[in-house]
Amino acid sequence: MSSAERIPLNGIKVSPDLLLLRLPAGDGGVTAGPALVRLLAERQINMPFVSLDGSSDGAVSMLAVEMSRAEAVTGLLQRHNLPGPPAELVPHAVMVSLYPHATRLGLLGRLLHLAGREAISVYGMASSIAALAFLIPHEQLERALSMLEEAFALPANRSPYRAEFTVEQSTLMRPSGGRR
Repeated sequence: MSSAERIPLNGIKVSPDLLLLRLPAGDGGVTAGPALVRLLAERQINMPFVSLDGSSDGAVSMLAVEMSRAEAVTGLLQRHNLPGPPAELVPHAVMVSLYPHATRLGLLGRLLHLAGREAISVYGMASSIAALAFLIPHEQLERALSMLEEAFALPANRSPYRAEFTVEQSTLMRPSGGRR
């Protein structure tokens, strides 16, 4: 693909390994989504991807958590009687974010076209004003990154695709009266 046909991007970010939870709608569109989001938030389990569907047409809501939290999440699913059909667990997904997309429909169209052409399975997509994110199987990541590098123009000084370090917030509090 010539550089004139390549859509410019500032960068691509790749999430850590994720557990995808597909939450099918039951009778009347009832899904476990809102209740599960509340349970995860109460336990400070980060959800880098959340897509809740409020329709009653059998659509599927989805959310993802880091694989390192999979045991805690499956334990919650077993201990709580959540509404709707049971969650389908899809281990080893990854979220790839393209930024900025700035509401450019051409970017979305190109991405979907390329994913279809390269047989990249897209579990779900989400968008914000800054980024377009999609979930794919982890085993297809390298092929997807090669596809993206060919189709999109990235700056020479782009940041790494994967985080080089992570930060976790502690729930420990400093005793009152302690020094600042």
